[in-house]
Amino acid sequence: MDTWINKIESIHGAIDAFAFGGDMANASASASDFWTLTQADMTVINNHSISGVYTTGNHEYNPGKIGSNSNDTTSKYLINDEGEEGSDYRIYCLGSESSSQSYSSSQISELTSYLNRVGNEKVIFIITHFPLHYGGGRSTSNASSVIDALNTAVDNNGQTIVFLWGHNHTMSDSYYDQIYGPGGVDTIQYDSSSSNTKTIKFYYGAAGCMSDNEYGSGSASVKGKGLVVTITPNRGNATMAFKYYDASGNDVTE
Repeated sequence: MDTWINKIESIHGAIDAFAFGGDMANASASASDFWTLTQADMTVINNHSISGVYTTGNHEYNPGKIGSNSNDTTSKYLINDEGEEGSDYRIYCLGSESSSQSYSSSQISELTSYLNRVGNEKVIFIITHFPLHYGGGRSTSNASSVIDALNTAVDNNGQTIVFLWGHNHTMSDSYYDQIYGPGGVDTIQYDSSSSNTKTIKFYYGAAGCMSDNEYGSGSASVKGKGLVVTITPNRGNATMAFKYYDASGNDVTE
């Protein structure tokens, strides 16, 4: 990850924020080993003076129930809360509350309240673990309701929303490695029925999976890349660019 950041900084300059969408370490690790592995990631971010935002996945140690005394690193983890605010953006953490692939009604309610509260002057990134689409033979419970909540926020609040997920980091998922956009064109199939689709009014894509190389096989094969989003102000109308870079920092945008 240090190699990746060095290369990205040489291309884009300083990085404002680095957001992790869950599953920060070995899923079978003990509590102490998990936090040691997680601290290693955080140390790299800190050494580059980058603001880190971390939210939980289903393979965290005791997901959704991180105690305040587990480790100092826990203060970096957020669930259902704003993790970072910049001059042009906000980052909201929509973490996993358990090991199940689902979003609860209370999470959706908190997300809706947040979107109704913060206004529309900045791009709102939602960093999360579970995708809203059906892929790899699995779907996320209440994904349809999350899509509705985001579409409503765009309609009612005039917000620009970018939803970034990290769970299905596999070659077998056709949604992986792609950026979908608003405008009444792109749709998401949110469960196993091909007829259950919804048009999205927000940006949608994989945050990537930061690994040294591609490993595993079949549905477990990881591409090993991170997503960089740049925001360029333009007389009140900002533009965004989405690019994927592999672990060596090479542009592999498809």
